[in-house]
Amino acid sequence: MQVSCTQTKHKRDEPIEGRYADGHDGRIKIENADDFQWSDLEQILAASVAAKDPIAAVLAQLPPDLLSNHTFLYDPKGHQKGSYEYPRAILFSPDGKLIITFNGDPKHQGYAELEIMRADADQFTLFEWIPTKGAGALQQNPALCLGCHQDPNSERPIDPKPIWPAYARWQGAYGSYDDFLSLEKIYPVLPGDEDDDEPREPVPEEVHDEYRQFTGAFTKIRRDHPRYKYLNEASDAPTAPYTIQPKGRLDERPNFRLSHVLKLKSAQHLGRRILASKELPGLLPILLFFHSSCNDGSETERSLLRAAIEKRFPPPKQQTESDWAGFLPVLGISHSYLVPRDPAGRYGEPGLEPFYDGLDWFDNGVSVEIFAKAVELGLIEASEYEIGTLKSIYRVLGGLAANDMRTLTGSFWNGPMSISYPKEEANCDAIARRAEAALNALAP
Repeated sequence: MQVSCTQTKHKRDEPIEGRYADGHDGRIKIENADDFQWSDLEQILAASVAAKDPIAAVLAQLPPDLLSNHTFLYDPKGHQKGSYEYPRAILFSPDGKLIITFNGDPKHQGYAELEIMRADADQFTLFEWIPTKGAGALQQNPALCLGCHQDPNSERPIDPKPIWPAYARWQGAYGSYDDFLSLEKIYPVLPGDEDDDEPREPVPEEVHDEYRQFTGAFTKIRRDHPRYKYLNEASDAPTAPYTIQPKGRLDERPNFRLSHVLKLKSAQHLGRRILASKELPGLLPILLFFHSSCNDGSETERSLLRAAIEKRFPPPKQQTESDWAGFLPVLGISHSYLVPRDPAGRYGEPGLEPFYDGLDWFDNGVSVEIFAKAVELGLIEASEYEIGTLKSIYRVLGGLAANDMRTLTGSFWNGPMSISYPKEEANCDAIARRAEAALNALAP
């Protein structure tokens, strides 16, 4: 699919001098990624065009929170290349709203540009910034990027998605095995597993190779490199930002954190698109039954109702195991789960990579916004449900970053959605009756 590129010259918003103090060199200094606005980035880009190394000039002005959240790809599959010694860096804000990538070798493709992904209200937008092109204007959703990132099944003509391997194997990235870099031959015993008599698994050789390359070639150049030197690390460990202990602290697991912020934003996008669907009110009683504990158990009537719903809304084959997938076409939403990665083989071997579509965040319940919409429409009474209060993933990451992963509660894994369970068994009967009536009211 050919998509024309839009060359966009952005206007500056309000001057930021009133919100942030300038540095001694007159450049913008932002202290917190939460305060960092898109207009701030635009001004930084515009002010950096004439620098000797515009990419380095931009990095020098980014907020510490953004510079502290990053991972490195020694074998990236996209347009921007990297190597063990000069990897591609992926910077991401703690809330997943902004991702910026660069590399460090002038010989590598993409050295003279920044690639940017912004999470908008209900979808992602890609940008390319080449300082020497068009006076440093941002190019929005360039065709080269959409060639891999565009969701081919989306109902929208332009609908790029992140492409990032699923937990816990990020091939081509340092820390590709669960953010672990080590020379250990056998996985060590984790705290709490001392009584586990299962045999210890061998550590993959790739972990050893990555450890040697990271602490060798890359460490030698990174501290004094004109670009990498601006990246902050959570510790002075030789493997920072990665963990030297398996299942380590969250602040030492950047690949894991990136996976979860991408899922968070994708789930939010999907939820907003569901809320905007004119078909949602008719489906809400069915969704509330289907994604609650009412559909569990062996009650004959409810089992039959669940079977009827599954027959009416079958999930797509060979795409995703999420129950939500079957409802999306009726809501006017198309999506892809697995997509070809670079099918022409331009940047490496063809293969499959996962798009983050947010579906797996909906598996355990109905989102807060959708549940609230049902209450607003009078389809259910909030008193019928017990609402589980779960922390947003970025709050968990921010507030418990120093804690060991194993101390986190199960709510962490369920994501930022509220799990809605009926308070009493009697409420299930009413919920099931409303679902059955809504199912019968649907057109064949």
